Amino acid sequence: MKSKPKGALFVVALGLCLGCAGEVIPVGPGTYMVQRRATWAQGYAAAGEAMKDANAFCEKQGKTAIMQSEQTSSTATGYGGNAQIFFICASPGDPGYAQPVIVPTELKEK
Repeated sequence: MKSKPKGALFVVALGLCLGCAGEVIPVGPGTYMVQRRATWAQGYAAAGEAMKDANAFCEKQGKTAIMQSEQTSSTATGYGGNAQIFFICASPGDPGYAQPVIVPTELKEK
């Protein structure tokens, strides 16, 4: 009886995980970063998913995610993109609780 290649199963599992929730990483006092990859979409789709991760993180603290900046990139074909979101968690009345001024940055893939 032939066994199926285990490497192919690993590649499929890795491909499915690329869209998994991003890990929130502290990058400074009260400032966080999360990255997401969109396998079959452009960078702006990955940014939306990253912002969902940021909101979920802040909601656990009873706060709202306020984006500070974003960086996105897309492949030349448009099928695949990455995003980094930098954010703070704030409550009404906190100094950072305001309408964010966001300047998007499109990174070019090499």
